[in-house]
Amino acid sequence: MAEALDLGREEANLARLAGLLHDVGHGPFSHVSEQVLERRACREAAAGLEAEKLHEALTARVISEYLCGVVPEEYGNALPILFTKKAPATLVKNIISGPLDADKIDYLLRDSYFAGVKYGVFDRDKVIESLRPVRIGSGR
Repeated sequence: MAEALDLGREEANLARLAGLLHDVGHGPFSHVSEQVLERRACREAAAGLEAEKLHEALTARVISEYLCGVVPEEYGNALPILFTKKAPATLVKNIISGPLDADKIDYLLRDSYFAGVKYGVFDRDKVIESLRPVRIGSGR
């Protein structure tokens, strides 16, 4: 997706890191446990992170507090913000969390394959090849 959208090296690397780490805030069984997390988790653990969902706030916190020594310094501030409402609407943000993000493209195809159903089957390469950046305002 980064190549199809002609991202620069720094943006592409940020997207790769965010893609690798985007699920670290999930509980067991991923989205299945989301309701339990919402009811049982301490919202204060994610205070101030302003994310759409608790697992996104927890992802930001895990990255900023526990993986700070692993994440390259040049991405240390930008990476956790991608998982919050504070993130500007950039191409990288949309690759990680958008209407047609990399995770959706992956799990729709994978889940339909393993469930043995045709629902969710599409030509991934054609979709990615067809991506075009749209500039709105000053963000990229």
